[in-house]
Amino acid sequence: NAKWIELLKYEQALKFRRKQENEHDCKDLIMSTGSARLPALPRSGGRDWAALQAIPIGELPMFETAVGRVLAGTLIVEPMTALGVTTILEDDWGDIVKLGLYNALPGGVTGGEAWALAAKVFPKGLRLRIAEPYAKIFADGSRGVRVDDPADLLAEGGSLVKDLAAVKEEGNRLFAGGNFHAAADAYWRGVRDGGGDVAVLLSNRAQASIKQQRWAAAVQDAAAAILLDPMQSKAWSRYVAALHGLG
Repeated sequence: NAKWIELLKYEQALKFRRKQENEHDCKDLIMSTGSARLPALPRSGGRDWAALQAIPIGELPMFETAVGRVLAGTLIVEPMTALGVTTILEDDWGDIVKLGLYNALPGGVTGGEAWALAAKVFPKGLRLRIAEPYAKIFADGSRGVRVDDPADLLAEGGSLVKDLAAVKEEGNRLFAGGNFHAAADAYWRGVRDGGGDVAVLLSNRAQASIKQQRWAAAVQDAAAAILLDPMQSKAWSRYVAALHGLG
């Protein structure tokens, strides 16, 4: 049926992109903010998720925002990356839809690193909620939901990595010494190697980027941290500060 055809097409695309990455060092798979707009300024006080009403995939209006609704489901494939993260969500009624998630990974992440981080942030089996989803037709002709603002995403549960002490301590030491570039690298090694709490490490790297006035990178890191943990107050404040820095 249509569901299994769509999954088969996705798996074929996933294999092709992996082969492309291996053969070309993934030079054409660069995470960029060039074609996907930066997240908008967060709403004051955050989103009231409890006020949103569930909507099944089958009822999503095309080419318009489902105002006041929330799409919930489980990611059922491994993600792949290009200008954003692509994956497939299955709702509680058994229907599936492709997701195009932009600005959901830190800026500057490329190739294998982007794939590795996407696999941590959006692992197969993760329960995900999408506020006021926007349905469209993607370039390959498939029906899907595009999300530009990570604040419209909420991961339910999902333990990505544990024990954050060592990598966080190293980054904090470098940061305190004014070595912001090295601190950012230390936080990123923790994310890449699975050595700590991803949300905290990304939030800290956002602050290190702010100190270097690397505003776009800071926005991306803070936004990714918020996606993983919407209660991260420091990530929200760094997100706002970075957006203001962008002007």
